[in-house]
Amino acid sequence: IAEESQLVFRAPAASLECCCFISNDEFLSGSDDGSVELWNTMRKKPAFIVKNAHPKDNRMANGDDT
Repeated sequence: IAEESQLVFRAPAASLECCCFISNDEFLSGSDDGSVELWNTMRKKPAFIVKNAHPKDNRMANGDDT
């Protein structure tokens, strides 16, 4: 990637909810559809996707099943 250019990352889901760098050139993102994506800063698309990695329903995430 040229120094003066800009790379735009395109997540597969409608909304990106969180992002966390795990190294200088890799980061994870979490999407509103429950997926987690592994990204490399040199690519526009995720290197790996785990679908339904986290629950969409907050009750399950909080341990409240009522």
